[in-house]
Amino acid sequence: QEHYGGLNGLTIAWIGDGNNVLHSIMTSAAKLGMHLQIATPRGYEPDLRITQITEQHSKEYGTKLLLTTDPLEAADGANVLVTDTWISMGQEEEKKERLKAFEGYQITMQ
Repeated sequence: QEHYGGLNGLTIAWIGDGNNVLHSIMTSAAKLGMHLQIATPRGYEPDLRITQITEQHSKEYGTKLLLTTDPLEAADGANVLVTDTWISMGQEEEKKERLKAFEGYQITMQ
């Protein structure tokens, strides 16, 4: 809002894990008039119930929703790129597997 003067019409891209942070964004983005483009690796998608709620909100508020496994597709045309840690508390034993699964899901200048 500080950089764009408002949230309505902005496109937010999420690159990373389908975790609680993403779920919060998903349940609020359409209500704020924001389009949402999400890229997660296979097996790390957001919760299906949250996805269904988000799809309904997108229809209701006239926003766009994209779910993909391609980070570049999700980032294309986005105003803001967002991510989170790949390994949350309690997932330390999954570190090796997660580092491999999330390879290429960094937000870089590319």
